[in-house]
Amino acid sequence: MRPVFDKSKGSHAVGSSSTPGGRSPRQVTIRPKDRGRFWGEVKAKVEGLSDGADAGARLAVSDVQPVPSRVPASDPVGPTGQDMAGAAASSEGLQAFPVLQGATHNTYQPLAWQALTELRGAVGKYGLGSAEVMQVLRSFNASLLTPFDIQSLAWANFPPVEYDFFENKWTQLAGRTLEWNRTLGPGDPRRMVNTDMLMGTGNYTRAEGQAGYEPLVQEQCQQTGMVALVQTLQLATPQQPFATIVQGVDEPFLCFAGRLTAAVEKQVSDPAARKLMIQSVAQGNCNAACKRIIETLPGEPSMLDMVGACAKEQLDQGHLEPSTSPWNTPVFCIKKKSGKWRLLQDLRKINAVMEGMGTLQAGMPSPTMLPADWPVLIVDLKDCFFTIPLHPDDRPKFAFTVPTINNAEPAQRYQWRVLPQGMRNSPMLCQWYVARALSGVRKQFPDAHVYHYMDDILVATPTQEELLRLQPQLLNALHSHGLQVAPEKVQQQPPWKYLGVKILERTIRHQEVQFVQSVKTLNDAQKLVGVITWLRPYLGLTTAQLSPLFELLKGDTDLKSPRELTPEARKVLEEVQQAVLACQVYRIEPSIDVTVFITTPDLHPTGVNPRGLKALELWQTDVTQVAEFGRLKYVHVTVDTFSSAMWASAHTGEKARDVIAHWRQAFAVLGIPSAVKTDNGPAYASQQVRQFLQSWGVSHNFGIPHSPTGQAIVERNHGTLKRVLQKQKRGMQGETPHSRLAKALYTINHLTVPQNSNNPVILNHHLSLQASDGEQQPRAKVRVRNLVTKQWEGPYDLISMGRGYACVSTDTGTRWLPSKCVRPDLRPQRQNSADRQGGSRDQLESHQVDESSSDHSDDSSTDSD
Repeated sequence: MRPVFDKSKGSHAVGSSSTPGGRSPRQVTIRPKDRGRFWGEVKAKVEGLSDGADAGARLAVSDVQPVPSRVPASDPVGPTGQDMAGAAASSEGLQAFPVLQGATHNTYQPLAWQALTELRGAVGKYGLGSAEVMQVLRSFNASLLTPFDIQSLAWANFPPVEYDFFENKWTQLAGRTLEWNRTLGPGDPRRMVNTDMLMGTGNYTRAEGQAGYEPLVQEQCQQTGMVALVQTLQLATPQQPFATIVQGVDEPFLCFAGRLTAAVEKQVSDPAARKLMIQSVAQGNCNAACKRIIETLPGEPSMLDMVGACAKEQLDQGHLEPSTSPWNTPVFCIKKKSGKWRLLQDLRKINAVMEGMGTLQAGMPSPTMLPADWPVLIVDLKDCFFTIPLHPDDRPKFAFTVPTINNAEPAQRYQWRVLPQGMRNSPMLCQWYVARALSGVRKQFPDAHVYHYMDDILVATPTQEELLRLQPQLLNALHSHGLQVAPEKVQQQPPWKYLGVKILERTIRHQEVQFVQSVKTLNDAQKLVGVITWLRPYLGLTTAQLSPLFELLKGDTDLKSPRELTPEARKVLEEVQQAVLACQVYRIEPSIDVTVFITTPDLHPTGVNPRGLKALELWQTDVTQVAEFGRLKYVHVTVDTFSSAMWASAHTGEKARDVIAHWRQAFAVLGIPSAVKTDNGPAYASQQVRQFLQSWGVSHNFGIPHSPTGQAIVERNHGTLKRVLQKQKRGMQGETPHSRLAKALYTINHLTVPQNSNNPVILNHHLSLQASDGEQQPRAKVRVRNLVTKQWEGPYDLISMGRGYACVSTDTGTRWLPSKCVRPDLRPQRQNSADRQGGSRDQLESHQVDESSSDHSDDSSTDSD
């Protein structure tokens, strides 16, 4: 049955021959229903087709032979006129009634009422979602259906409530289809499709117009509608748990597999997961006779089998031990490229409650710092995590269970005795443990270059003899700490391969890189961009150069969503490949002096975090996140850079309105500052924030873009606030985030005494405000070392001093200096400032001569020290 007939591919005439008129004779294949009436209609039709044609091109009614009646095997409906027409096939396999050669458009034929009647009967007899109803729908889906036909099928199956649900599901699927169509090429007709075309609504309700869609559009309309129809049928049918489907003693295996497959298809949407589920349940729930046969068949091991095998292997090696721990996390296996299987544990819940140790290495060591022509030894540790023991008190937290099929026996539970892979702090503990093992070698051979990153160790020495003396000491140090060396991965001859680079005697090149040439999905694009991102620091590529490749990652987040390399992306990929081939660096040459250019020595002592000279002179503001606060996880923090007084407030976001609300609270508690320093985030750079600060007369400064060092003071206060919140967490159960913040701020501002002070932070803040309003207090005198002339200058007034820094009022203005460049002026004061201003010229000159001689004596004493 084909409601839409494609006449553009008309059938070839059977037994046709050329005629003097240039027109081949026409042949009509028909199937009779009422022979008396039928042949009369055929005669009239043939005479109409032959009007205006040559006499030799006419069709004789006697030449038209009836085709014996036959019904397609897939057609569940009796032989009607339309069904007989659908069974008549041309030599090209196209079905029509009649099939006329030379037609250029599609003709719509409505669904047979007998077919709809049988569908309604199957629904009433067997129920929605039954195998019989699905079989009838498959026969419909074998034909080309329009949206109008799918609506007719839905009305035949569903009552009003289910039909409304079907329309909603159809609308959702149509929206997803339109999003996918936008990713297609410009010449694809599906890019012009809209929701009305897919669903046959709006201006596209006529079935004849729907029959004129492009073939790709017709196919997409049918697929979208039928998926919505089938999903609605499945949701309207009570689902039987497929795990409860068991093969009977005398039931054929194919019948059991059919029932199981039908149940799994309704409940599992992923095809790969569906296949694995059917195989697993069928093997576990079949009867004893079939199970014996299946066990003798060769096949791929299941995930459960590999988990059990890997757990037994780790148990035999002493990495696991039986456990009765109440902790339990999921476990699974992955297949490595070498064909071996690795046991992995999902420790995300454990990591969430674990305190991180922080990064021990800021990055990978650069092999370019290896001196040229130095011999190199590279050692790779074998199963580094599994050679580091785990504390016995922590082992129960890393327990897991190996289940059994169909709960045939009690599950086995194990716990790790060594560092498990996937734990948050395993990499840091591994780095620390290996570094401890190498510490003795570093001390014994101070001239050697020992690079260590995770389980990869590189050693370089000036001579081969020294390297031969170092090698046994290195191996003994590793073995004494229980670390095993992989003999097959020890490298002693060039080229040495280390951390993705190839090290030669004098140069360093990248190892061979395989670029993904055919990008078809998002997963392919991610692999390509990942390789290029890893090479980016070595090739010197900018973000602007790689932007065409980054554009491939935008759009649908499904890993299987279609992607295609644009011409711009292909050009960038060619440039990257050329850069990889041409890129090489040289190992350092110790005999060549390195010239250092110093351009601005006067700026070297200046830091990027100047503090205010009094309270309310300079604030720093930033936002951090406290996940346990829920919706109020965005905590805005402001700190006064002079007094270290802090204010924090919890908000639902980090937009401009949240920043303004936070500052209003800070103004009410600490006062109105002269200036505020923030990063260049979109909220702080917005017009709304700028207008707010201008209305209060507060100047706004930005830190270093994309660098947290410009906000180091407030960043450090983030850590202080979180530590106090964590300490007070046990006694604040059930309290709101605002209450917890209030208690933490009270502790920081009122109970914390900073260095060089006997008062709490908040008291210093307000005392500074009082001192600024009163008379100027005398300041301590200090001397400042000039880093250019190496002379001590002064005395100057000391404005402020803290840990590692000092602020001094000099002749050229206020200067922030390292504390090592500032020392107290201990010389006796011969005259005060008034005497120096009113004294004679001779006294001033003699005073300057004394200072000069004193400076020379200080310098000489400093040099002697």
